[in-house]
Amino acid sequence: MDRVEGQKRRILKAIGEGLAAQGMAAVHVLSVMLGLDFGNQMPEAEYLAKLMRQVWKEEEDESLEEYMEAFQELLRQKPGLKLVRIPGDLLVDEKLEDEESVKSLRKQVCSRTFIEPLLLQIAKSIKSEEYSEKELKTLLWAISIAADENFAEVFIEPVFNASMEEIIEARKKVKEWYEEHRFNYEFDNKELIQKIKELVQECPNFGCYMGEILGAKFRDEVKALIEEVEKIDIPLFAIYSGLVEFYIKLAEKMEETGSILDLQALKDYVSNILWEGNRSEYFLEGVQRWLAKEMLHAIERAMSSDDKTEKKRGEDTYKKIADLAVFLLWPYTPFQLDSLGKIYASLILNFSKNIPRRMDDSDEVLNDISELFEKEFVEKYVKYLEDKGLKKAAGYVSGCFYRIQQILNEKGDEFKVKVREATRVYICK
Repeated sequence: MDRVEGQKRRILKAIGEGLAAQGMAAVHVLSVMLGLDFGNQMPEAEYLAKLMRQVWKEEEDESLEEYMEAFQELLRQKPGLKLVRIPGDLLVDEKLEDEESVKSLRKQVCSRTFIEPLLLQIAKSIKSEEYSEKELKTLLWAISIAADENFAEVFIEPVFNASMEEIIEARKKVKEWYEEHRFNYEFDNKELIQKIKELVQECPNFGCYMGEILGAKFRDEVKALIEEVEKIDIPLFAIYSGLVEFYIKLAEKMEETGSILDLQALKDYVSNILWEGNRSEYFLEGVQRWLAKEMLHAIERAMSSDDKTEKKRGEDTYKKIADLAVFLLWPYTPFQLDSLGKIYASLILNFSKNIPRRMDDSDEVLNDISELFEKEFVEKYVKYLEDKGLKKAAGYVSGCFYRIQQILNEKGDEFKVKVREATRVYICK
């Protein structure tokens, strides 16, 4: 507050006396923005005060529309202003279907509670990015308008327009990319996934928007996959790394506290480790293989039946799985990433509870979780993968095994005993 008051005195001295209430409100907002400590350099208070005074004089000669258009263009151009947006989850069509919903949104986004964080983002951008004098004057106009509650809608309109235009353009790009890859069921979509990730990094609000849409469409399906995860038949290589690290984590907690983590803590841990390293790549390949089999079965059922109802059921099943494949295999929204993490955790916990079990389509049987740490078992499984032509997956499992062995060797023989205990202590409730 001392810095804010100091900045206010400097601005008022540079601007001069006799400011109206609106002018004082703008000075106060600018003082707060200058007083915040972001660790970057802000233009001098006197310089910004001079520009603000010029803006107030020029407002008489330039139209409101010109300022609004210039502000909207800055919002789209400057990376630091990409968070000055109406949150995407508020802009989903279904939420703006009736007049009452639109009225409620307008009231929300024109409130001080909503506008102040946007001003904070503008302040951060001014401190971290290069702005010309003309661009700074545009932002100072926006700050002046936002400071007056009577003009909140004037400030918000360019923000709303920039938010919608960005989402519409991003949706168009993603739709075009999906169409290009629509019938490609080989798991070779790294280029597409990278393009979408880059798009979301550039337009984070688009990720928020699509997360809301996908959440509405797939929330029930995701819940069913998490709760009935035994229906997902994916190969061991897709979750091998998570399985062995899960038991190492369990052993560490037993060593530290003498007890195991509760179920929710275990789920949270496993959900988070999915996105470490290259685990997600092999997990998604495993999911893709499962989905491809399900789609093939649906086609076979539809084609092998003469019954129209059965044919229609098979076709509908195929379409549903195809939609689910797009959702699961090309994750780019927070909802997708969170959902995949939870499915991954459920698969690992379910796998651990259902031993003995046959490994994939091989004749090899896993009789005890501890075998996942044994060279003989892993070598047999790696050879099975190589014989199936899955050389990359075989190399991945082999690499994970030797990395885990290094960790265990560094921790010593006593910890190895703890890991074996952990594989037997796991919750069965």
